[in-house]
Amino acid sequence: MDNIKYNYTNLHIVSNSPSEFTKGEYSHKEAIDLLTKWINNQKHQNRNMSYILVPEFHKKSGHLHFHGLIGNVPKWKFSKAVNPHTGKLIKLNNTQIYNLDNY
Repeated sequence: MDNIKYNYTNLHIVSNSPSEFTKGEYSHKEAIDLLTKWINNQKHQNRNMSYILVPEFHKKSGHLHFHGLIGNVPKWKFSKAVNPHTGKLIKLNNTQIYNLDNY
C-alpha cells in the first residue's frame, strides 16, 4: 500500500468491521475489553505504535464501534479492499480503501 507519508510517521485511519463488535451484541465493557486486547497485541508487534481512538455508536443499531488514527506500525500488511459480491475495488471519493491483513 502507498501509505500517506508525513515527515514523522505513517498515518493510518482505521475503523473496525461492523461485524467485529456486533456478533452477539457485545456490551460496552466487552467491546472495550476486545479493543484493549487488540491494542496490546498490536503494541507487542509494533513497539512504537501510537494511536488515538474515538468510540462511536452506530446510528441504526446503537452498537459501539471505534475509529482511530494509528501510527508507527511497520509490521502491518495491507491489501486492496474488494467488494465480495462484485469483485470490484472499493473506493471512496476515488481513493482506494485497504484492509489490514495481519490483525
